[in-house]
Amino acid sequence: MNKILSTAPGRICLFGDHQDYLKLPVIACAINRFIRIEATPNKKSVFDFNLLDLNKKTQIDFKSDFNNIAKGDFLRTALKVVRKIDCIPDKGYDIEIKSNIPINAGLSSSSALTLAWIQFLLEAFGSNQKPTPNLLAYLAYETEVLEQGSSGGKMDQYTIGLGNLIYLDTKNDAVTSFKKPLDNLVVGVSGVSKDTFGTLSFLKSNAWKAIDKVTQIIPKFKISKAKVEDQDRYLNLLDERQKPFLYAAINNHAITQKAKVELQNDALT
Repeated sequence: MNKILSTAPGRICLFGDHQDYLKLPVIACAINRFIRIEATPNKKSVFDFNLLDLNKKTQIDFKSDFNNIAKGDFLRTALKVVRKIDCIPDKGYDIEIKSNIPINAGLSSSSALTLAWIQFLLEAFGSNQKPTPNLLAYLAYETEVLEQGSSGGKMDQYTIGLGNLIYLDTKNDAVTSFKKPLDNLVVGVSGVSKDTFGTLSFLKSNAWKAIDKVTQIIPKFKISKAKVEDQDRYLNLLDERQKPFLYAAINNHAITQKAKVELQNDALT
């Protein structure tokens, strides 16, 4: 029946958390928890969704213009984005979505859904570009961040799209993959829901305010070049509320660079 299966993993950040939106690098890896999409043609002009984990059903008319899409509606936003590469749905599917990634727990369940959904769309309807992992990752980033005006960066989409353990240079999307296995890691889920949009917006806006203030006084200042040994010079230019955000950015970046050196001892690029 031309059934299509599409899966995508969750992810964790190891180094550089909340730094990708500052265009600083991150080290992250995919985990062995997955979202699964199972799609079967239904001879309709709609996508009928059965969200098994949420005990919810919904429907999307793929012929819609997809204007005024609600915040967080990545399914419709992705349909709008893939049209740009001539991925045009022309038949409906019954779509079951199931996941063992904890929802709203900081493991990127929403990005995993976006990647799996885009992967399905390109498989089912084709496009004018080869569906490489990098393309899938960028389309997911465009869906979740650019189109939706989100405060996030590229870490989630590229870690999930490329898989394994990676160092991502968020300025040019260059990726270094590592062959070191990370065994015996346990992810604990507190059960406390994460305010994704609110937290990211708060951290991003305050970090950039601190960076911009230093730059106004020291025009040649670059957060990507700032060194830990020079941080007191920069922190003294800020008020007490701004200091933690710049301190975190400088030190987080330094730790990420040290981690990269250690991992590159056995790197596979």
